[in-house]
Amino acid sequence: MQHVGYVSTGKGEAVGATALPWFQEALKSRFGFRPFPGTLNLEGVSEDGALATHLLEHSMVLVPPTPGFCCSLLTRVSLRSNGVKPGEWVPAVLVRPMVPGYGTARAEFVAPLRLRDALGAQDGDSVDFRVEVSAFRPSWTQGSQSEGDSVPGVARGRVVHVLSLTDGPFTLVADWTATESGLVVTLVGGHTHVGAVALATPRPSLRDHGKLSATSSVLTLPGHKDDNLARTVSERLAAALGQPITVSAGVHIGPPGSFVTPLADIEKVGMAAGTVADLVREQVAGRFSPTGPTPDH
Repeated sequence: MQHVGYVSTGKGEAVGATALPWFQEALKSRFGFRPFPGTLNLEGVSEDGALATHLLEHSMVLVPPTPGFCCSLLTRVSLRSNGVKPGEWVPAVLVRPMVPGYGTARAEFVAPLRLRDALGAQDGDSVDFRVEVSAFRPSWTQGSQSEGDSVPGVARGRVVHVLSLTDGPFTLVADWTATESGLVVTLVGGHTHVGAVALATPRPSLRDHGKLSATSSVLTLPGHKDDNLARTVSERLAAALGQPITVSAGVHIGPPGSFVTPLADIEKVGMAAGTVADLVREQVAGRFSPTGPTPDH
């Protein structure tokens, strides 16, 4: 069962919704992956009734854990762009929110990677998708708000920050794990990879011994420029929380293999790293009780 639609830019609302822990865990449990925040949106989807019938008869129904979110129908699909990379099918999951007026000419998809990059697709490009007919029988799953693994002394969370670059919206995602002896952060964006790792420890400020600052050590893979991001986030958090912080950063602006990036975009992402660090600090506030000097902001 094959259909076609045309790539369009959504309102950005799906970025936050698909990054929620209960949504991430539901997709991991039933489809084997945690989705990249956001959806690929197709408009003008060809529909003869077969897609709607399949969704009702074979999809998984995802029930959110709290009011304020709608149920969704989920089913496995494969996508193929008719643009830059014709012929390459990419596995994904179709997400159909169960809300009045959603319309059958629209479709949204999630995958473990940014689908626009994987497909080489831009707004207006034609994309085929085929439904894996035998993938599911009707099933229901209830979203959970648990903080991931029930490991004593461990809590987890995620920060999603969207900024506007030359080619459009760009998403930075920071996953954090708070332990009894410090914080572990993974910062990714664009083509996910491992670029640099930083370890920052708090110390008295050299200018004012009544305030906290931080010292960091950074390891960077050859050819990568993620060291500044890793250092910025780790030192900012170490000084703010009074705890050891490790940050693994892998952020790539533009499609995989492209290294021509406007300087203004690089500067925007660098500034956004500080914002991400502040958002993480707000989420973990209260999990640590630093003693000693006042943080040096």
